[in-house]
Amino acid sequence: MKKKWSFLACSALLTLSLAACNDKEGEVKEEATTDAVAFEPYTFTDMDGHEITINEPVEDVYIVNMTPLPAVYAAYKGSAEGLVSVPADSLSIIEETPFENVYPDLMEVPTNTELNIEEILAANPDVVFYTGGNDDVYKTLTNAGLTAVAFSTAMTQDANAIKNADEWVELLADVFNEDGNSQAILDYNAEAFNYVSEKTATIAEEDKESAVIIFALSDGTLSVAGGGHYSDFWLTTSGAINAAAELDKIQPVDIEQLMEWNPDKIFLTNFNAALPSDLYNNTISGFDFSKLTAVKEQQVYKIPLGSYRWYAPSNESALMLKWMASVNQQAVFTDLNISDEIKLFYQNIYNYELSEDELSSMLNPQGKAVAK
Repeated sequence: MKKKWSFLACSALLTLSLAACNDKEGEVKEEATTDAVAFEPYTFTDMDGHEITINEPVEDVYIVNMTPLPAVYAAYKGSAEGLVSVPADSLSIIEETPFENVYPDLMEVPTNTELNIEEILAANPDVVFYTGGNDDVYKTLTNAGLTAVAFSTAMTQDANAIKNADEWVELLADVFNEDGNSQAILDYNAEAFNYVSEKTATIAEEDKESAVIIFALSDGTLSVAGGGHYSDFWLTTSGAINAAAELDKIQPVDIEQLMEWNPDKIFLTNFNAALPSDLYNNTISGFDFSKLTAVKEQQVYKIPLGSYRWYAPSNESALMLKWMASVNQQAVFTDLNISDEIKLFYQNIYNYELSEDELSSMLNPQGKAVAK
């Protein structure tokens, strides 16, 4: 956890004043007086490098334009208590997944669609969480007298999505000056990363298949997640070769480029509505996928959908890595049953028991759920 500069006093300062007097029965009476709990301000640094001091207990939180964060907050807190507003897009994704049943109070939180200072001031939050990397947003919030905390989605140097999600949990612990459920989340993430990366580190290059992650796909539109993006982390850490590594982050490509790469596997993110069947049946206008090896071998996979879209950092990034490993190196991860792993995660981290139908809906997202 990040080092705190100061901390909240753990107990009340208790002063006992004893006054003894004898009554008719000779009994001794004692009187006690208790001082109020003293709040000690504390300081931390957010993900944009802003030094923030908390002078009063943080109770009410407003989240604007940071879509994955409400689910992370609920997991850290164990509920949606304290949230006064969250991005509407967050709940529109969650309501299509089993996560809506994990923390049902989250679905009752008021929503926002944009940064609106009047609405934020009316909600009177103690802190505002927002997507970092935008100094104008920070100035707008702080100039209005609000305490603004940046949660960055900027990638780490190695595009490690788990590390990015860890930083969110650590920052929540800094904001509230208490661990909450953070240690359980961080421990699981570390275990998952070590488990997968240690196994895949010993795999020879000739035993790895090539893969491409299609970020956006619709009629006439095809974008691929290349190098320097989360795709690199997911594919290389899980034992595959990123066939699109030559690209800088997310770039539009044509079918000819995809044919040149001719990956063994294709993954479809939840930032598009396409399903494997769309590639198998060539139902997307403007593209002929029929000659691709991944299509002919029916090795096209829709990335699961949980508390958020698993391609991006989320509270379930460790599950994403294990799922990718189970697909890319099935022979190596014979001890990994991804269905059991997801159930255990929901039970141990969320204290929620997934049904078979709920599990199936996560692993096979359909309809509205695939591109909210």
